[in-house]
This record gives sequence, structure tokens and C-alpha cells, in this order.
Amino acid sequence: MSLENRPVFAVFFSPGYVLLLAGRSALARAFARLRRRPCPAKKILANPSDAFQTIRYDDIILILQKIPKLQIGFFNLDYLYKECIFINAEDRKTRFVNTVRARSDENERSLNLLIGAECYALTGAILRMELDSLIRVHNYNCSNADTKDCILHGFFEGKKWPSTDRAMVENMPHIMGWAKHIYDFCCAFIHLSPYHDWAESDDIPNLSLDKRRQITQGLREQQNDDWGYDTSLVINENFGFNDLVPFVPHIFKKLRGNLLLELGQS
Repeated sequence: MSLENRPVFAVFFSPGYVLLLAGRSALARAFARLRRRPCPAKKILANPSDAFQTIRYDDIILILQKIPKLQIGFFNLDYLYKECIFINAEDRKTRFVNTVRARSDENERSLNLLIGAECYALTGAILRMELDSLIRVHNYNCSNADTKDCILHGFFEGKKWPSTDRAMVENMPHIMGWAKHIYDFCCAFIHLSPYHDWAESDDIPNLSLDKRRQITQGLREQQNDDWGYDTSLVINENFGFNDLVPFVPHIFKKLRGNLLLELGQS
């Protein structure tokens, strides 16, 4: 039966018509939100669809939730969805950078409080969190444009990072080879381990002589760079947990310094 010959109630309640109404309603709400905002200075639009460059990402999501993959006139919502992601990439990148920086700022404040309260096992967790930010931002910076877009989209959608932590640590440049030692050691403070018994025993279990040598060598090498550790700090291969505590603020300083550099390149 043609649209013209259908009863009025059949036309009104047909699925296509309901979707069309929902779509128009969503579009109307989106444009209403735009009218309430100051209009930025823009060049004259050569293409009517360019008007959607002023719609926020949330607006397009609202529309797509109502009428996914529906085309109304010259508006192709699949196209608008992809186009809006591209247009708002800079906004989402800024938000991502600000989120990472805020996390680092909070880590810095927390570390000082934890050291003052002698909660040393938790300082290991803070170092691991700062390293987590560093390897992710470095991975983002080393990705191509399409991958960066997918990373940001997934990040704000609550999806897992495309690469595993272990893979990202392994792919860190040689100049930041120390990151692997921090990763291996500080993961023990995220998960339940014998390391949490540091107050009763200064011994660090399950740490081979080779690993001890790598850690001590790495600490000595880092005393000579821009975020160098206090040269008065001395450590040998037989170090215990308490011997590492004085290095914690310096290790964090190095992690944060490298992280801020990476954010500046994002």
C-alpha cells in the first residue's frame, strides 16, 4: 500500500515515520543548543553540511542514538558521525592532555603526603601510575593519525588501550630503558605481594642478582641527566627496601619530567 493510500493512523505509527520524527526532534534539540551558545566567527559555508562543524561530539551521539544510520535529505548521519569525530579531534586531544596532566599533579601531591606518613608501599603504586601515563602518552605520540583518533575515541568511551602495558614498556626507546625496571618492580605494589611486608622485613624477595645489578646501574646512570638523582645517594647490589626509599622522589621527578615532555609533543 502506498503512503498516500494508507490510513492516517498507519502512517503515523509506521516505524520509518517514528524514526523520522525522532531524528527531527534530536536535530532540533541539537540546533537549539547551538542557538544558545555564542556563535564563533566562521567563514561563509559553501556546503550546507558544513554547519555541523559547530555541533559538539555529544550532539552527534545524541542524534545517532535516536536514528542510527538514517539519512534525512542531505544529512547522512554516518558521514556526520565520522566527520564530527575528525572535527573535534583537537578538542578531545586537549581534554586527554589535561586529564593526564591532572593525574600527574594529583600523583605528585599524593606522593609527598605518603612519604610524610611513611606509607612507602603506596609510593610504589604512585610511581607505577605515573609510569602508566608516560607509556600511554608515548604510545599515542608514536601512532599515526588514524590510530591516534581511535585511541582518543576509545579512551573516552572507556575501552581498553590498544596495546598492553608490557608491550608499550618493551617498545620504549633505549634512552628510557629504565622504565622497564620501574614497571617490573612497582607492579608488585599494585597487586598483593610480599613487598607489602616491608615494615616487618627490609629484604626484597624474588629479586635476582642480575636484576639487582640492573637496578643499581640504572640508578647510578640517572644521577647525571637533567632530572638527576641526588649524587649523595649511594646504593649497592645488596640493597634492601629502606635503601630505595630516598630515591622515590627522584624517580617520580624523572617520570613526571619525561611525561610533561611527551605531553608537550602531543
